[in-house]
Amino acid sequence: MTDPAEDDFDYPAALYELVHRGTAGDLSFYSRVCSGARNVIELGCGYGRVLASLRDAGDFALTGLERDPDLLARARARLADRVTWVEADMSDFALGDARFDRILIPHSGVYCLSDDDRTVACFRACARHLTQDGKLVFDAYGADRFHQEADPADYDGDHLEPVVTVEHEGTCYDVFERSTWHRADQQLDVVYEYIPRAGGDAALGRLLHHYLLQDQIGPLLARAGLRLESLAGDFRGREATPDDDMWVATAVRQDAT
Repeated sequence: MTDPAEDDFDYPAALYELVHRGTAGDLSFYSRVCSGARNVIELGCGYGRVLASLRDAGDFALTGLERDPDLLARARARLADRVTWVEADMSDFALGDARFDRILIPHSGVYCLSDDDRTVACFRACARHLTQDGKLVFDAYGADRFHQEADPADYDGDHLEPVVTVEHEGTCYDVFERSTWHRADQQLDVVYEYIPRAGGDAALGRLLHHYLLQDQIGPLLARAGLRLESLAGDFRGREATPDDDMWVATAVRQDAT
């Protein structure tokens, strides 16, 4: 495949916000994770969903990093106070001498890094910006069972799967998704079609996901100078298995005590 790094997000921000609303339980989980922290940064903060919850959960300083200017503008409009905003790619960010007790990548944001090299680059940047006792915490949907058992022929980019119905600026849309699966690259190229019920042209949004298998997470972190501290199968801390629908990883610096 060609390098999709510059092309892996093409999605109108307002339509993205209507559909991508997080994972059940993630807001309370990340509030607990940040308890006692002083400085918190969310990578790929999008329209500010998680930061809005954290703003009301503690007195820590908050930073939101997002590379899409339209999503970042929506986050700024929503949370102008108590948040420092950074427009940057999470695979290559440098914030001077800023250090964080918690670095968060919620809701499969780590999958938006289009290959292993960009994933490791992101983890290296995290390692540089973590305090000595800081933690990187991120979650994503589980892909192990899908990767092993699914039929690539079922993901040819033509089949429409219903997702949800939403309303935007007076128009009701039925939202569908269609995917192309590049199994060797562990990539899902997903297009969301917003089809107006009253007729007319569909609006489109595109995401490229480079998913990870559970046994790849620790080695990728290690390449970046981080150590996988725990891998859970839910937000309650149950140990992960390859059959889980999601996983939650916590990592620390390799020199952390």
